[in-house]
Amino acid sequence: MLRQLMMLRQLTMLKQLMMLRQQTMQKQLMTLQMQIKEAADKVAALIDAIYVQERTDDTDEQCKRKLKKHGMPLQMLRKSL
Repeated sequence: MLRQLMMLRQLTMLKQLMMLRQQTMQKQLMTLQMQIKEAADKVAALIDAIYVQERTDDTDEQCKRKLKKHGMPLQMLRKSL
C-alpha cells in the first residue's frame, strides 16, 4: 500500500512537471511567433519604403542623396529621372 502511494505521488509530480514544461514551451513559442511577426512587419515596411512610393517634386533629389550616401554612382538612376 505504501509503495502504491509513493508511486502515485511520483506520477502526480511527473504530471505537474510535464504541465510546467508544456506551459513554458507554449510561452516560448508565443514569444518566437511575436518576434517573427515583428521582423516580417519591418521587412514589409522596408519593401513599402522602397517600392511603394509617391513621386514628388523631391523624389529625384532624394534618390541622388541616397546613392551618394551609399557610395553608388549616379548613373544608377534611371534615365527618366
